[in-house]
Amino acid sequence: MENQPDNDLRRLAKRYGIIFKPPLSAEEWPAAHRCTFGDIRKIGSQSFDTFCASIGIRSSEEPWREQTKLRAEWLTERASRLFTQERNEAGWRFGLENDVFRRFSFEVACPTCRARIWRSEIEASIYEPDDNIARQLEERRKSRTACECPPDTRPQDM
Repeated sequence: MENQPDNDLRRLAKRYGIIFKPPLSAEEWPAAHRCTFGDIRKIGSQSFDTFCASIGIRSSEEPWREQTKLRAEWLTERASRLFTQERNEAGWRFGLENDVFRRFSFEVACPTCRARIWRSEIEASIYEPDDNIARQLEERRKSRTACECPPDTRPQDM
């Protein structure tokens, strides 16, 4: 037997004409978006529990990796605290947006050598080979280099 909250939600969905469609299979995706949707599916299959910011040979080139999971845990805890304060969406957003977007306020280039201090592991993808903007973006990405300044003079990755 269904419980009352489920019945209430079903009635509301019917009242407002909300229907839930099963997800499309990969073969049904629009051809122009197949690569992007495939990338999104791969990202979606990442599991927090198995994500490992391992220390390896590229650690000096990717100092942010160590902090990724810790930052996600901190943001989760912060959101949980805001939720228990029974705030509405505007209250949650006000309480979280600055913390989420803070990363984008930092310079990504070393002030000494102007090379990249960090680089996103998952970059936006553009799959339009005839598009001039996509070509220019790909050329800029290929020419990016990581900062190789000595660690004691390198700016700290925030």
